[in-house]
Amino acid sequence: MKCPKCKAEIGEGKLLCENCGEEVMIVPDFDLELEQEINRTLRSMAEEFAEQMATDGEGEYEDTNESDEFVDLEDVMADSLEDYLPSWGVRMKLSTKRIVLLVLGAVLVIALVIWGTGVVARLMKENSFEYQYQQGIDNYVQGDYLKALEHLEKASEIETEHIQARYQMALCYEQLGQKKNTILICHEILGLEGGRLTEVYDKLIDLYLENEAYQEVWDVLKNCNDDAILERYGEYTAYAPELDTSEGVYDKPISVCFEHYDNGFVYYTMDGSNPTKNSNVYQKPIRLQQGDYQIKAMYVNMYGVQSEVINKSFYVKLAAPMAPEVNLDSDTYTEPTFIEVYHNNNTKIYYTKDGTTPTENSNRYIAKMELPLGLSNYAFVAIDENGLSSEVVKRTYRFEPEANFDVDLALQVLLNTLVANGVLSDLDGHIPDKEGMNLYTVQTAVKMNDKVYYIVHEDYMDEFGEIADNLTMYAIDSETAELFYAFKVKDGQYRLRSFAQ
Repeated sequence: MKCPKCKAEIGEGKLLCENCGEEVMIVPDFDLELEQEINRTLRSMAEEFAEQMATDGEGEYEDTNESDEFVDLEDVMADSLEDYLPSWGVRMKLSTKRIVLLVLGAVLVIALVIWGTGVVARLMKENSFEYQYQQGIDNYVQGDYLKALEHLEKASEIETEHIQARYQMALCYEQLGQKKNTILICHEILGLEGGRLTEVYDKLIDLYLENEAYQEVWDVLKNCNDDAILERYGEYTAYAPELDTSEGVYDKPISVCFEHYDNGFVYYTMDGSNPTKNSNVYQKPIRLQQGDYQIKAMYVNMYGVQSEVINKSFYVKLAAPMAPEVNLDSDTYTEPTFIEVYHNNNTKIYYTKDGTTPTENSNRYIAKMELPLGLSNYAFVAIDENGLSSEVVKRTYRFEPEANFDVDLALQVLLNTLVANGVLSDLDGHIPDKEGMNLYTVQTAVKMNDKVYYIVHEDYMDEFGEIADNLTMYAIDSETAELFYAFKVKDGQYRLRSFAQ
């Protein structure tokens, strides 16, 4: 059917043109009950008409064979005016009065049919979606929200998934102060296909924000795919944090970072327990060395809304560096020599001289070292850039040079000379006019110009027992006990100056 005004196509059953709003009068089919009611009314009118004819005593009918018969009233009951007239084979002798009554009856029947049609049309119109929806809009504009709600509810019953009708109902509830119903209907709309309208999101979120229901706001946003809405209310989101590194097995240390923590905080644990607001707060990349790690984390926005907890597993299995190689085997040595350690460039060597396991806090090996006098127990370890340690290499050395003067005798010569020269007040190392005393230790022996010299270090110990290096060294010829001042040029090499000078 086409609209008589704008000629636009009108859908089946529509009473208003969707294009221009023109009302279209359609005479619909009767429903069964209404049709039966009209038939009963027509039958009653026909019976009254027949009684009137019988009262007048006239109206005999003759057939073409001139036999006297009357038309049976039951045979003339039908759905049109023709059914009330005699058949073509029967002649009626009607008076003027009877003709008038017959015409009036026919007019009455026609009027009744037209009236019934109008009633049905009005009923159909009033029960259409367009009518109820428009009435609801009109009442809303007029401020009659209860009446508007009544019409809009009827409209929604006719078209159960009409989004705009439902949203208008939500607005009515809001105007009536029934915000719970407003929220309920907004959620219903979002659940309909195509019902995720911007104005519905705005209305629902604004109502939640009025009551500081931030968790409910996030519950709405997490199912939203409207980029404009997500950007507008981004500060209320609470997406789970994401790591920039995939979980799995690694053969070297790694650093992992959380990518999402704007406008809030990431709390995490590394022992498999669930994070809380008392857990570690992410601030910088997390370094994973050797071992198993189970990282659990959650994001908490500025309104206290928590995200889901993520759970990621990492296993770092590193290859230990090669153990260092030492040039000297464990043995007894009589000639001055040097200890040298070979290692990869990506490792550092640390050592101890008492046999304990070295760490990064122990002495660091830089260059070759003089073999110390006496007994020493060395332990060496290589530690790479990842902090991973190699196996420990241990060596035991005994260094006893073959000479005319042994270490103890050479040291006694030095002390006697220092006392004689007034440097010391006694052989115990006390200093004239000064608290404290000097300490002398023979640490090693070096070979220069085919001669072996004992190298003696001088330290100062104050009255409180604190020891400091005097930065003074002496060299004693192991064959003649001649004294020299010694100055170290580089590892294993010294410059000597005569003590007498």
